[in-house]
Amino acid sequence: MSANKRRTRSTPNTAVVFGVLSMEIWLMNSLTRVLIVVTVLLSTNAFALDAPTPADNAQLKAMYEADQGERQAMFRAPPAERGALQQKIRDADAQRLRQTKHMLKNGEIRTAEDYWHAAFLLQHGESIDDTRLAFSLGMIATSLQPDNRKYRWITAASFDRILTRKKQPQWYGTQFDMDPATGKQVQLAVAEGAVTDAERTALGVPTLKESEDMLKQINGDKSP
Repeated sequence: MSANKRRTRSTPNTAVVFGVLSMEIWLMNSLTRVLIVVTVLLSTNAFALDAPTPADNAQLKAMYEADQGERQAMFRAPPAERGALQQKIRDADAQRLRQTKHMLKNGEIRTAEDYWHAAFLLQHGESIDDTRLAFSLGMIATSLQPDNRKYRWITAASFDRILTRKKQPQWYGTQFDMDPATGKQVQLAVAEGAVTDAERTALGVPTLKESEDMLKQINGDKSP
């Protein structure tokens, strides 16, 4: 499938789409709002001048590494075996999601790295509210360390995921899915013209051409 076939030609009204999305994020369910308020307050207390800098959450880091390791193993597997592996990953994702929310509720997520790890795990949840919370946690990580591009990447990725969950084209091109017929990864539709490759690069996101090349490598496609 060519890159052009994966993109929609309609150019969105950026102000309108972002305004609607921002409003939805603000009006998320009460539990999510409470969790965000708690994490912001904890972050403020943790980084007060008279308080020691907290250590990163080692258990959360291990959960993130397991999340990423399982996905990398799936991509290395033959396409025909990926469907079964994907279901196992979803089961593990559900467990990690519960643990992450428990840590968040108990004030165990306190550093920029913690918020980044938590955002990764939450965006692999099954509900759009999980993805909205991932976006918010990514924004907290970015606010704590604005120059760290990996924190900016998770905000772009969760933004894209919110759009794809609403059956809208993504902007940055971070979202992929498995073709059930072939087991190969495909890039979900991208709203052409919504953002530029320069804007993608500023957020630590590959250009569309780089994403296409990455897909070929994952899928074992040797065509130029």
